[in-house]
Amino acid sequence: MTINPEFSALVLLTHYSFDMQGLDVQGLTSSWMYSYPKKWVVAAIIEALYQGRYKAESVSRILYSWQHKGYPLAHFDHEFADIAYKKLMKSVAVTEQFENALIQQSEEMMNKQGEKQQTSNERSISRSQHTDELREKQNKKKYIPNPGIQEWARLTQRLAG
Repeated sequence: MTINPEFSALVLLTHYSFDMQGLDVQGLTSSWMYSYPKKWVVAAIIEALYQGRYKAESVSRILYSWQHKGYPLAHFDHEFADIAYKKLMKSVAVTEQFENALIQQSEEMMNKQGEKQQTSNERSISRSQHTDELREKQNKKKYIPNPGIQEWARLTQRLAG
């Protein structure tokens, strides 16, 4: 399972409550991803955690110093990275899978309800269309009086007269 580095950076920054100094987390992360190698961004956040510097400005300074040197110089070991990153990402991935399953189930239920509503609407539309069509057909017929009525009118005139 590969995790998007930008997503990883967002999770790390929010989970460890980095001080963003009023900056937008997604905007800053996107900016870092554009300006520096993506692996460096995640490593710089872990480096800031290792140094106990929970500020976005610290991450920016670490990235700038690494760019100036031309390579990343991390002081944390693999054990710290496992604790800070991998276990967090696994729990996030499990949570994300669970949330995705819930979202998928709710979408399926909404789709079924939408289909039921749509078929109900289609039935009512088809009924009203059918009624309208019948009325239209009746209106299109020319009015032809009943010939028996005309004869009855003549007979009543003779009898009256």
